[in-house]
Amino acid sequence: MPNHQALWIVLVFATALVAGCVACVKHVSYAARVQRAAETIRLAARWESQGQIQKAYRAYSAVCEGSLRIEHRDIPPSAYDRILPLYRTIVAAHDDTLRALEAYRDRFGRYPDRLEEVQAAIPRDSLAAFRGFEYEKTADSDVSIVTGLYGAATFDLRRR
Repeated sequence: MPNHQALWIVLVFATALVAGCVACVKHVSYAARVQRAAETIRLAARWESQGQIQKAYRAYSAVCEGSLRIEHRDIPPSAYDRILPLYRTIVAAHDDTLRALEAYRDRFGRYPDRLEEVQAAIPRDSLAAFRGFEYEKTADSDVSIVTGLYGAATFDLRRR
C-alpha cells in the first residue's frame, strides 16, 4: 500500500505542476498581447501626429475592438479617447471631398482625373485625412473614394 500512496502523491504533484505550467504559459501569452497592444497604441499616436489619420484610426480600432484579445481593463483609456475624433475627422474630410468634387464637376463638367486637383478646396482640418484617401474615376460622371475607415489594419509591429 505505501507504493500506492506514493504513486498518488506523485500523480497529484505532476498534475499540479502541469496546471501551474499551463497557467504560466497563458499568463506570459496574455502579457505579450498586452505589450503588443501598448506598442500598437504608441505607433497609432505617432502615426496620428504624422498625419496618417486612417492608419492611426485602424490601429486604435484594432486594439479597442478586440483583435488582440485582451481585457477591456488592460487597454489604456487614451486609445478609446482617440477613435471617435479620428472617425469624425475622416468622415468630415470625406464630406469636404465630395463637396469639392461636385464643385469641380459643376465648373468643368466632369470629375478631375486626380484627387489632388481639388486639394486646394479642402479645409485645413480635413487635409491629413484627405491625403489618406484613394480615388478612382471610373467615368466622367462616376467616381469612388476609399476613405480608409474600413479594412484590415495593415501594419506589422515586427517590421518597424
